Amino acid sequence: MKQNIVVKIVFAILFGLLGFSYLLLLGGTLYEAVVFPQFPQKATLSQAIVMDSQNKPVFLFFRKANYVSITDAIWDCASVKQVDAPGNKVDHTDGVFSNANMDAFVFVQLKGSYTCQELQKMDIAGKLERMTKRPVAYESDTNGSVILGEQSEAITLELCTHCTPLEARLFPLLFFFIPFPMWGIFVYGKCQQLNQDMG
Repeated sequence: MKQNIVVKIVFAILFGLLGFSYLLLLGGTLYEAVVFPQFPQKATLSQAIVMDSQNKPVFLFFRKANYVSITDAIWDCASVKQVDAPGNKVDHTDGVFSNANMDAFVFVQLKGSYTCQELQKMDIAGKLERMTKRPVAYESDTNGSVILGEQSEAITLELCTHCTPLEARLFPLLFFFIPFPMWGIFVYGKCQQLNQDMG
């Protein structure tokens, strides 16, 4: 009897912690959706990096997106690669660009097929974030295969081109509906158990 009570208490604590974590994450995604800029701010890569360093979290680890359109991207054409999806159709294009000082490198994935020449004519917009994984590698026009490891002083970033105001507003809506299928599975399991007990 005591063992059943302990199990129930443990489950109650776990569900309480899960519920609390869910509410925090939901609140964070709602905050990010509300403060996500409507339009990207035009900036050089150096300016965008400064903006990123000044952009501190406001709510837990959530902060306003550094939504920028880079105006001075210098592309390493050797890094630009079209990636095929099933059916031999180009799914997306990967590439790396830097600033004139070559002390910051941005890794980008764009939906669709683009050549380096096409990318050079574009202002690439998206949410700019620091990369947390090292080492990272890319193909360079001048240096062949380049590996940026922990010892490298170069700044490495990712530009999320699919991170838009629309996506930011849809994400908390999807997050909001997560508990409903979980509740349905729980109720279904209880009904199955009740049927077995009655049978």
